[in-house]
Amino acid sequence: MAIWKDKHNSKSNYARLWDASHSFYSSYFDYFISDDKRTRNKAKVVFEIYGAKTKVISSKGTE
Repeated sequence: MAIWKDKHNSKSNYARLWDASHSFYSSYFDYFISDDKRTRNKAKVVFEIYGAKTKVISSKGTE
């Protein structure tokens, strides 16, 4: 069961690739800033699993 399952469309695989890439590179920094709530939630889970200290926030400074 996927908690934040994305709807499949012609661009969804490409979008997931970019989201994953942004999350990966942000793990080397202090903050991951995104206004995409689903991407933030997925990044938080992965960062917790792998022990990354990166804080995940929106551009408004909220989680």
